[in-house]
Amino acid sequence: MVPTLSPEATVRGSDLIGTVTTATLPLFDAAWVEAGTHINAAGSNALIRQELSEAAIRRCALVCVDSVPTALAEAGDLLPLLEKGRLHARQLIELGDVMIGRRPGRQNSSEITLFESQGMAIQDLALGVRVLAAARERGLGIDLPMP
Repeated sequence: MVPTLSPEATVRGSDLIGTVTTATLPLFDAAWVEAGTHINAAGSNALIRQELSEAAIRRCALVCVDSVPTALAEAGDLLPLLEKGRLHARQLIELGDVMIGRRPGRQNSSEITLFESQGMAIQDLALGVRVLAAARERGLGIDLPMP
């Protein structure tokens, strides 16, 4: 990670952009995102929150989500486009479908892609199981008594 002096300096030339904020306005200009960039956006979990502009989302060849029903209810970045008809629910691809090969991911190296994550408890549980196994394998931590 290299510190930068501005959002523009951070976004331009980045292969990966990650946002996890409580912002109510877009964090960067869509024009700053270069071909081949992947965006992970996880902070806009309500209509009043927005990390990405409509223009940034419209530049994405792939809009991937944890769960389509959850995204339709909570994804503050996507809801304005959905309401205006500039994005349709059928355009949202679930991450699980990409992972098992049911739906394609990025089609070429110049596509801009987006993973708009609202989070799912199963993801937290899966990560917790892996962290616990790694800690036990390394002899880290202590077992706490369960009441």
